[in-house]
Amino acid sequence: MKTCMFVAKGINISCAIIESTAYILMEDKKELLQFNDVGTYIWQQINGGNCVGDIIQNCLQGYDGDIDEISETVIDFLKMLERECLIEVSEISFEEVMYDVG
Repeated sequence: MKTCMFVAKGINISCAIIESTAYILMEDKKELLQFNDVGTYIWQQINGGNCVGDIIQNCLQGYDGDIDEISETVIDFLKMLERECLIEVSEISFEEVMYDVG
């Protein structure tokens, strides 16, 4: 996954953050995911305007670890979210797409 790729949450995702823990309902699989604090932090960064590199930089500022370790953790987590169809990835900002439609 390239660090210049933008990420956005899927449109049919049910999510709640309770006491700093993200809970994601995967309705099609009737499954509830619960993220740890790092997963929740990454999930909160996924807004359609942040690219993978932005999320990595934010994690570097918020957590201890070297750039390689944090980059690998973020990218692996995002790949899992993409495999589960919880996020979409694009070469252009989803914010730009939303404004160009009108």
